[in-house]
Amino acid sequence: MSELFDAPFRELLRDVVRHVRELRAKEDEQAHARRRLLGPSGTFAGHRRYVAGDDLRRVDWNVFARSGELFVKQVEEEQRRAVTVLLDGSASMLAGDPPRFSGARRLVALLGAVALARLGGFRVFAGARLWAYARLGELQRLLRDLDGLTADATDQDAMLERCVRSGRLPGRIVWVSDFARLGEVARGLRRLAPWRRQLVGLLPRTADDAGPALEGRAELRDPETGARLALRIDPGLAAALRDELARLAARRAHEFAERRVPLVTLDLPAADDARASSWLAGGWLDKL
Repeated sequence: MSELFDAPFRELLRDVVRHVRELRAKEDEQAHARRRLLGPSGTFAGHRRYVAGDDLRRVDWNVFARSGELFVKQVEEEQRRAVTVLLDGSASMLAGDPPRFSGARRLVALLGAVALARLGGFRVFAGARLWAYARLGELQRLLRDLDGLTADATDQDAMLERCVRSGRLPGRIVWVSDFARLGEVARGLRRLAPWRRQLVGLLPRTADDAGPALEGRAELRDPETGARLALRIDPGLAAALRDELARLAARRAHEFAERRVPLVTLDLPAADDARASSWLAGGWLDKL
């Protein structure tokens, strides 16, 4: 059994599936009542790129005027209420102990459990890879795929461009990243603007995000090369590091707020945490 997805974490996944199935039963009742009121047209759920044969009456000409590209409006039934994850695997995700990339993959596994138990499908873009899953029975394959995934030098700009060019970003889009490179974040949000109503940013939080508790001497490690550097941390430098982290967080929040895209910062619960049920019901599921 993998270290990343050990027995306690798999038990947590089973708790997620049980919890979500209860939610789904209630939602199915509500959706049935809503369909009786709305009729066959359904409710607006986002956009997808136009393909030959689409009904021109469903083209969103406002989006065309802004972007110069054709997108059609989708309704809830067409979306199949799927989830598409855009997973950042760049070098900065290797920072932290344990690395943020490990926590990100565990969060993607939890998202997969939610999507496959509650919704209609799950897809993961990671670097040059695209994985698709259609049913809950494929959850173990998702775990194997994520367990074997390593962070690489794939440019995130290229990954996001590939996602957009695919023309198929169904359902909720969850961009999982540290969002550390603000220029890249701004470009990504512009690329994903036609799907703004579907998009949410997800930041896996590490202990260092609250501000490094550095005193005396610290050893820094380059996550790409493994090179180490001993550094003396005085109170002035520690305060400067905390200030810089705060500025980064504020500017990151501004980028998302300006585009009216929610940004969720999420801790991964300990696998043996007795409060896991409260974490599951803590509101982040409402973003899907």
